Amino acid sequence: MLYTIGIPDHPGFVTWRESSQVQPVKGDVIVIDPIGIRCVWIPISFQPYCERLRAVLPTAAQKVFLDDFISNGGHVVSFLVDPKQKLSIWADKAELEDYFDNDLNLRDHGSDLVEILIDPYDWLPTRADEALLSANETFSSNLATPNVHSFGRTSVVNFRSLAVITQAIGDGSISFVTRPKLVNFASVTRIWELVSSRVAYEVVT
Repeated sequence: MLYTIGIPDHPGFVTWRESSQVQPVKGDVIVIDPIGIRCVWIPISFQPYCERLRAVLPTAAQKVFLDDFISNGGHVVSFLVDPKQKLSIWADKAELEDYFDNDLNLRDHGSDLVEILIDPYDWLPTRADEALLSANETFSSNLATPNVHSFGRTSVVNFRSLAVITQAIGDGSISFVTRPKLVNFASVTRIWELVSSRVAYEVVT
């Protein structure tokens, strides 16, 4: 099964919502768009229309699950974006009144406006932070390399027009796809194809 976080609903995969009672298991794949739909809003009135922030995905519970999922042999696919560039979402202060997470990173712009700043990889297990930065730098300097090469527990693969960097973590792994968003189901199919046959393309020590 292929689960997604931060990606619009689409036939062919399961959207892992903050309220979903899903339990991905070893053999499943979770695809996360780090700059996608990370905030969940719920309407509280329609005249006038008003929303409240319900959750930032992945939630704290989902982050714990992701850590265990990867450690126990699960595979996560995400998009390789600048790790230092935070996702910016503007909101009215009233839309955050009922939000319970005091750790929300906010930038006050005066009046009624506030900017929500989200680390694209705040869900990534801490032990993978350094690997992400290293992979980002390595891919940038090896963009034109057409074959597989590895450094430590990380491999870089050019797969047709889709380049992938994979980091082994515990019994599982994380793949960073050098594409900002999934734009259609063909992209998902291609990622699933790569993940399903990744043993043939990767050299992970």
